[in-house]
Amino acid sequence: MSKHHEFCTATALRVLTVWHQESIGSKGYNPATNFAGAANKYINNHASGSGQMVDAEGNYYYVSHPPLAYYLPYAVFSALHIEPDVLPLQYFNLFVNLLCGLGIYLLARKLLPDSNWVGLLAATIYWFTPAVLWFQSNVYMSDMMAQPFYIAAFLLALYLLEKPKAITAIGLAIVCFLGTYTTWFGMLVAGSFGLYFVFRAFSRPKYFWVVGLLMLSQVAALGLMAWQYSQIAGWDAYLAELGHRFGVRGLNMHQSIFSSALPIALNYLANYGFLLLLASLLLINWHGIANVNTLRLANLALLPIILLHLLLPEYSGHDFTVLYLAVPLSLWVPMQLVSIGSKWLWLIGWFAIVSCPVLFVVVNPYGDHSYNNDLYSAELDDAQMFINEPDDAVLFMIGGIPSPQTLWYAKRNVKRVLNEAEAIGFLRSRAINSGVLFEWPPRCDEFQKTKTIYLQPNEP
Repeated sequence: MSKHHEFCTATALRVLTVWHQESIGSKGYNPATNFAGAANKYINNHASGSGQMVDAEGNYYYVSHPPLAYYLPYAVFSALHIEPDVLPLQYFNLFVNLLCGLGIYLLARKLLPDSNWVGLLAATIYWFTPAVLWFQSNVYMSDMMAQPFYIAAFLLALYLLEKPKAITAIGLAIVCFLGTYTTWFGMLVAGSFGLYFVFRAFSRPKYFWVVGLLMLSQVAALGLMAWQYSQIAGWDAYLAELGHRFGVRGLNMHQSIFSSALPIALNYLANYGFLLLLASLLLINWHGIANVNTLRLANLALLPIILLHLLLPEYSGHDFTVLYLAVPLSLWVPMQLVSIGSKWLWLIGWFAIVSCPVLFVVVNPYGDHSYNNDLYSAELDDAQMFINEPDDAVLFMIGGIPSPQTLWYAKRNVKRVLNEAEAIGFLRSRAINSGVLFEWPPRCDEFQKTKTIYLQPNEP
């Protein structure tokens, strides 16, 4: 793990490792981020923004997302007796990626059943866009696990539009429950589908049952998550954490969709390249080939993505949020190509598709160095400074804090302090007799060990 948002993978691995070390039940099935051992407790590393999501044993919790995305790989690893590690998590992510591509194939065949090639073309486009190649292989987090539920909900919604059945409506509600229990994007997906079915219900009242089930699924998912996370430190602490996170990620006086528009556009271009330009070109033919299926695609697939950028503009600056567009884009392009049938457009289309893996390799070059000439091993190299330190010594850092990747590799928490006096005060408050002080000098990129602190056993 190194650059390009692999801090997301490290965040997931920290939670999975803590559960593996101290059992998931001991943490109330909540995403704790403090490793085993007294020297790692009461240290808030990239976890609680408000600083209040801490339990009585000194474990801080990362509750920016619901917990299902942690449960799924944990259940697989536990069943297979696999210790949480980078490679197993990548394999799990790739398996989810495989299922998503198969779901895209089914969606495309459902939207354009008269074409034998549209499904294969759609799955190919999906699997080989740079966004999917990176964020559904190297990078794993709740944001990526939203994708299969998004696709499944879309497919079930299409079946309901074609022929409303109780079993399909219940299935859609269950999928939307799981999607929202995974990430906030799931709530936008459920809300978008629910709004669509409200309008459909005026002409076909059966759809009001669909709307009711979707609402019930969201109340259940949000209620379960809120109750669960409130058990950590109480309702006040959880509400303070929610307020802090939305204040950072959501609409505020310092951030708006307009100020975020350029970074978001650049992220889309970097992750889809010529494919995005081709999709824009094909929009010219919207009115010429518009049909019921195409309108369904636009209404059901794009709305939650638009809402995400409008409601969470700062969060949208993270380029993993562009992953969701892979779903409508990988459906829109082949549908248009098949419908129009122009040889020139097909030639341009294949060029756009082939350029995607090429762009991926340029942005994420093979070898020892990243696109910015950073060593891919940098986080692991940094962790070596912590790995050999005694397990019963608290690790302190002046001037900075290691990345989640470094912390996971070291399997240690590192407390940030202003000076040695603060470090000594923390040791005394925790009745711990030793600590190791590191410093991140203001003019240096690397941190270094500066001192080992020992307290007398009986010192007050």
